[in-house]
Amino acid sequence: MRRTYPNANLYGNKECGGTVLYILLDDPAVYGLPPHGVQVPWQVKFWQNFARPLGNIALGGTALLLLVATWFNFVQKPKETDTGVKVEGGVK
Repeated sequence: MRRTYPNANLYGNKECGGTVLYILLDDPAVYGLPPHGVQVPWQVKFWQNFARPLGNIALGGTALLLLVATWFNFVQKPKETDTGVKVEGGVK
């Protein structure tokens, strides 16, 4: 490829932190791209490094609590009354 396109380069590895990669056949300025790339906003870094992992932990905790609640509700046997009579439904 270098023989056919001597100005070809990989764009995005250094410029965008490797999140987007392009093979450009000429300089980035020819395509209207900044030559030194763009700065990744702090909000994106915050989301990727802090908010998303906390959301995953919260989701896992919620799933765990749901399993524990299901176990307590369906698996454990109900206690019998003092008289040994099972009462179903409401007041008769």
